[in-house]
Amino acid sequence: MRHAYVRASSLLATSLSLCFAALLLLLSFDSFGEEGFSWTQVVGFLIHNIPTIVILSLALVARTRHLVGAIGFLVVAVLFIILFGKQNELTGWLLISGVPILIAILHCIAWFGRKRNDS
Repeated sequence: MRHAYVRASSLLATSLSLCFAALLLLLSFDSFGEEGFSWTQVVGFLIHNIPTIVILSLALVARTRHLVGAIGFLVVAVLFIILFGKQNELTGWLLISGVPILIAILHCIAWFGRKRNDS
């Protein structure tokens, strides 16, 4: 039987993943300006949503494979640090890179707990 902390960390990691994807989706709406509708804005919106699709796909896979989730979200955090690390705003950097690190830690906890229960 799985411990309660394994279930809680798994549920919290999945919930945070979905909330983070929703935040990225919300932030991608900045591609639509005030000058009206154009197809370049739609293309920009779709390009801005590539990280959202990656996060959602990773969350779906990580729901049952916690080690994949831990490694995947750690890679996402490192990529965000590399891409956005030149900005000087600490809060933006922590929001964009800190959340995937927290999700990776939660998946590690779930993986170690499940591994311990299986043996």
